[in-house]
Amino acid sequence: MNYVKEENIPYVIDNTNEKDEYTRNRYRHNVLPFLKEEDKNVHNKYIKFSEMLNKYNNYVEKVSNEELNKIYINKKLDITKFLELDELIQERILNIILYSIYGDNITFVSDKHVNEVLNLIKADKANISINLPNNLCVNKEYDKVSFDNGISNKETYCKELVHNLQINNKKFIYVNEEESDSNYVCRLLSTDIKLPSYVRTRKIGDKIEVKNLNGSKKVKDIFIDEKLDFSKRNSYPIVVDSNDVIVWIPGIKKSKYNKEKNEKYDIIIKYV
Repeated sequence: MNYVKEENIPYVIDNTNEKDEYTRNRYRHNVLPFLKEEDKNVHNKYIKFSEMLNKYNNYVEKVSNEELNKIYINKKLDITKFLELDELIQERILNIILYSIYGDNITFVSDKHVNEVLNLIKADKANISINLPNNLCVNKEYDKVSFDNGISNKETYCKELVHNLQINNKKFIYVNEEESDSNYVCRLLSTDIKLPSYVRTRKIGDKIEVKNLNGSKKVKDIFIDEKLDFSKRNSYPIVVDSNDVIVWIPGIKKSKYNKEKNEKYDIIIKYV
């Protein structure tokens, strides 16, 4: 104030600075003067304490980023390694991950959401998911946790099975001969099923009559048994006939309609 007056520098005063209805002013007008009566250098102690906290915070940040690079690969968090870390580092790692996803929208996320993710990680269930703001789906898949856009996992499709049909970066092709008898090859007899065939996403309650099982099994249970990533289950291709009977889960399981090489068949499909 002395300087601006001596130099004749124009200035204005914010009149709210004198009003105790604001928290900052109550501290400045009432709390700080009282503390200074007890210790005139108390403000210097606060500065020192603040600097110390800053150093601790920088150290935690450094360690958290180092550990993050070891346990968070291809957007998947290794649960086993994560749980070996100190709880403080665990929380900081989750905050870093969420901040990288939300960016300027990080205000949508609270401590409550971080705790929900921690509880999901520590849960006994091998496969579980929770939804966070802005359609973020956090999926626990056995020993991994992934952070995915919840909308993408809910996409559905149903397409006629034609030659060179591409699904999920792979394609279905019809061939005349094939030596392999893996789950990526299906042999069918056209009179056993109703053509044309289709490729679709799974539905609730889907069952397949598994070859050599003498019964049916839920597709959901098959995906769990095969440890198929939770994030892929809703978009994984399933081959059905025109009556919506499941005849093949490519690369995973064949139905009773699949023929052996020494049996009669007139259709050979590969998923490559």
